[in-house]
Amino acid sequence: MSTPDTSRPPELLTSWKEIASYLGKGVRTVQRWEQQFGLPVRRPNEKSKGIVHASRYELDQWLANQWSQRPKEFASALGIKNVYVDAMRESMKQAIELRQANRLLLRDVRSSLASIHEQCRLLAQNLPGIPSRLPRNGLE
Repeated sequence: MSTPDTSRPPELLTSWKEIASYLGKGVRTVQRWEQQFGLPVRRPNEKSKGIVHASRYELDQWLANQWSQRPKEFASALGIKNVYVDAMRESMKQAIELRQANRLLLRDVRSSLASIHEQCRLLAQNLPGIPSRLPRNGLE
């Protein structure tokens, strides 16, 4: 008898809240996406508005296909030239790269601070008159 694999999240999302959480949006937003843009949400009973389910795979495919074309569609609908859309995409790409670089820098700063704190703690242990028990991370 095999036990179910609980390390992987379920493939089927069975509520608006789970679907919204998976997409990183609010419930009202994903409900609007279903109505306006055809978000692939299924209902076991066509008349039931509350009971829904969606597969992660279908949602991922929908996002990849649906939203990859949106900027150009919106731009043409609003009369915005593709040059502006391309500039906006480039700015978004740069923002993502900067965010990733910032995360790496923060990780390095935290690591350096932890190292400095440990060195200070070790030095303080060798000084006369300093209690033998010092906080390990400065927060104790």
